[in-house]
Amino acid sequence: MARDKHSSADVSDQSSVSAGAESNGTGASPGRDQKSTAPVWMRLTGAGMELAFITIALGWLGSLVDANQQTARPVFAALCGLVGFALGMVRFIRLAVSVSKQQRDAEQRSRAGKPDAHDHTKSI
Repeated sequence: MARDKHSSADVSDQSSVSAGAESNGTGASPGRDQKSTAPVWMRLTGAGMELAFITIALGWLGSLVDANQQTARPVFAALCGLVGFALGMVRFIRLAVSVSKQQRDAEQRSRAGKPDAHDHTKSI
């Protein structure tokens, strides 16, 4: 009889795990489609670090090409560094716009629930 209790508990645990895995429709862990719960400053700091890393990494790859091609000037390092900076900025700006939109939407939702103190058009 004790075995029946454990087996039914195991079945309910497995069903809750499978239900959680199917919550996003793919059976995978939550991805980029869902909103991040990390604080805004942390998300923007991470994007800034990505910007720096991509710029440095592509600049380094360009310097390897310059060394391999034995160029007199670091042309490839400069070009690859600029491409890395541009890609990092695109990513950073997209994230900043997304965060701004999320905050604006949250602000509008909070205002929708509370009447504005300066709004005299509503009847009392």
